[in-house]
Amino acid sequence: QAEKNAFLCHLPRFGCPALPAENMAPKRKAAAAPAAPAKKGRSAVVGKQCKDVAAAMKGAEGFPAHVVAMLGENLVHCFSTVKEDRHEFQVKVSSMVEEVLNSIQAKHEATIADAEKKVAEADTEKASREALAETAKETAASKAAAATSAKEALGAAESELKSAQQALKAAEKEQKDGDASLNAADEKKAKLETMISTVVVPCKEGTAGEDGSVSKGIAEVTKLGKEYGFDAALMTSLPAALNKKPADRGSFDQLVVEQAETELKNRLATLIQQLEEGASAREGRAAKVAAATATVEAASGKEASCKEALKTALAEQKEADAAVKTTAKAVKQFGAEMKQVGADLAEAKQSLNEFVQGPLATFKELLERTNIVPEEPAQEAAAAPAETETQA
Repeated sequence: QAEKNAFLCHLPRFGCPALPAENMAPKRKAAAAPAAPAKKGRSAVVGKQCKDVAAAMKGAEGFPAHVVAMLGENLVHCFSTVKEDRHEFQVKVSSMVEEVLNSIQAKHEATIADAEKKVAEADTEKASREALAETAKETAASKAAAATSAKEALGAAESELKSAQQALKAAEKEQKDGDASLNAADEKKAKLETMISTVVVPCKEGTAGEDGSVSKGIAEVTKLGKEYGFDAALMTSLPAALNKKPADRGSFDQLVVEQAETELKNRLATLIQQLEEGASAREGRAAKVAAATATVEAASGKEASCKEALKTALAEQKEADAAVKTTAKAVKQFGAEMKQVGADLAEAKQSLNEFVQGPLATFKELLERTNIVPEEPAQEAAAAPAETETQA
């Protein structure tokens, strides 16, 4: 009785409301006459049956483990008495046990239904797998063709870039060779203009300073005149004439200065004419280099785009090839999978049958256990006196 009272205290842990205190058996007040001992044989049978049911309950899902364990441990307290004598808490616990066992049965039935569905849909599943495998092959072939096209496009882009680079190199060489004389003329023109404006004119007009830069500039003008092949006598007389102030120059000095200036300006005019005559060709060569540079840039961008496209195409081809292997494997494994489904179905049916005929049948037997002896059928009872009279 103490164990029953303790179990009543645990009912809230199972989600059941605690029974009022008056439902608990009262504490023993005094020693009472010992009850007639139960038959040991029947008690042992009930204990074993309860253990069998408790063992089966451990496979239940969706219930707290400690609840299932507590129910299993207290089965013997529920079914140690016949159903007519059971306490309210025993009825509640037996209902909870029934719910757990029903969930186990439902799980077995769901497993069987799932397996039977797979068997029923076997032809459809097989056809679906074969269709997926065929589609995967077609996709892989398409991706392989796309990858080949991408490789060819990249090859063409690389050739195009190489040709553009060669054309640019040729244009740059042409520009360098064609502009060489003009570039030299540019340098000479700049130097002449500097000598005339900073040395010859200031010295001629008497506006040059008296620092050392003037003497250095006159030396540069003399050197430049010799480079251009000016008259030797003129170049010999020029430094002295330029170093004199205008008022101190004689007619000869004045003639030397004017002749040197004239020679320098004539050389400058020749250079200007050369540059003007070569300007058109120079601009043409520059335009050709600019166009070749733009072509190289465009070809380089095209090559980069083709490389990226090939990278994408190869990745897609790899993915498609993997899909071919996966779908082909699924088709190949279908027979073995269905064989396993059949085995699982047979095992699930056997498990359900063992559960229904074993723990579930045992539970129902315990649940319906009674001391009431069923009445004999009326027909059999009436036939008994007749047989007695006949024998007499």
